[in-house]
Amino acid sequence: MKSICNKILSAVCLIFFGVGAYALDIVYPTAYNVNINAPSTFFVGNTNPDESLTINGNKIDVHQSGAFAQKVPLNIGKNVFTIISGCDKKTFVINRKAVLGVAFNNTISANNFKKLDKEKFVYVKNDGTALRSTPIEEGINRLSHLEKDVILKVDGEQYGLYRVVLSENNYAWINKKAVYENIVQDNIESAKLIAKYFSQNSHSKFYKFKLTQRIPYYVEEGNPLVLHLFNTDGSESVMPVNLKYNLSGYDAYYDGDYLVLEVKKKLKLYRFRPLKDTTIVIDAGHGGAEKGAVSCLRDNEKDINLKIALYLYKELCKKGANVYMTRFTDEFVSLNDRVKFSNEKNADIFISIHANSLPDGKDPMKERGTSVYYYYDEAKPLAETILNSMVDRLNTNNDGLYQRSFAVVRNSRALSVLIETAYVINPYDIELLNSEKFQKNCAKAISNAVVEYLKKAQVN
Repeated sequence: MKSICNKILSAVCLIFFGVGAYALDIVYPTAYNVNINAPSTFFVGNTNPDESLTINGNKIDVHQSGAFAQKVPLNIGKNVFTIISGCDKKTFVINRKAVLGVAFNNTISANNFKKLDKEKFVYVKNDGTALRSTPIEEGINRLSHLEKDVILKVDGEQYGLYRVVLSENNYAWINKKAVYENIVQDNIESAKLIAKYFSQNSHSKFYKFKLTQRIPYYVEEGNPLVLHLFNTDGSESVMPVNLKYNLSGYDAYYDGDYLVLEVKKKLKLYRFRPLKDTTIVIDAGHGGAEKGAVSCLRDNEKDINLKIALYLYKELCKKGANVYMTRFTDEFVSLNDRVKFSNEKNADIFISIHANSLPDGKDPMKERGTSVYYYYDEAKPLAETILNSMVDRLNTNNDGLYQRSFAVVRNSRALSVLIETAYVINPYDIELLNSEKFQKNCAKAISNAVVEYLKKAQVN
């Protein structure tokens, strides 16, 4: 009898509302039966704003657009949620497993650090290999990105990484799979500095050191900018570079037998076309098959990013900048290609445009606003200026300034930032993101911030 009643009710709904009109659409979770190992998750979707929406009998607020987002707690085991909106009813089963908590210890101890019987030398396999300050393959712990054939002395291992002996009581870490050990010698001759050279062009100054072999290094930001070199005999050489201006970008890399420290010259600001000599690469995040985050209304982040990026392109061009886009259309571009493109264009500034989402365990109704990310300290003032400009102009929530290890900002030689304009899964933020006025104001706020940053840089 219950089944017959449901069929009658469904038929009545079809007659009055039409097929598919304002159907209850759940964007997340993406399946009716899922495993989520977090203390909470959320339902994100859209429905008829004139209908009452409930989850397990609890009424849920629906935005005027029909968008909604609701956090729900998860118990260990099976969690059943019934969502009802008008004539639509959907049931989700979310399984949460009991996970034994294991505290991860970053420190070396007798239990997790294995000392080698004898120190040995290994060689880096590929360019761009991360040399880390801690035995963790994530976070803000990259000392440098080493090139192929850099020689390293290692004395132990932990969590799948070798401990690298840089100098006395000074260690770093590298993934065991990132090095090869077919050349192992008890004694390797120390690297010798054959010559030092200095050159420059219109954009950069180049400090070049010719060495007999490739040894590890890292750059310490500040004034002076300091290049640290570590020889195979355990000695350390320090090469300071005094700066008369705020750091505007740098890189260190091997070019054949030369270790090169490239330091960008001070960026100029002009009166009528303020960004005339500034090269900027705009990166519209995601693209093609990579949709990015999906909003309550099923908007794809990649499309929103591109719209804002194109408006930003116009704004920066009007200010005289030499502007390049990593993509002008809906196409896939790999992270490596985005960085490579920026470096090939010798960009002074790299700006990656995104829209934010959230992992399980967060509340999509409480997380709103604009945030900006950077990796290198040199980019922090630019990131902060952009964030303040956007929050002031857009009247969005200040969601914070963060240092994070994102591929596009840690590998570019430019001053690099990643902007999360707003949250696609928040019903109120997605209303803003879909607004042409908001998109244009994002572009104006960012472009004005670039000029403001350069103004500040002129007096330092």
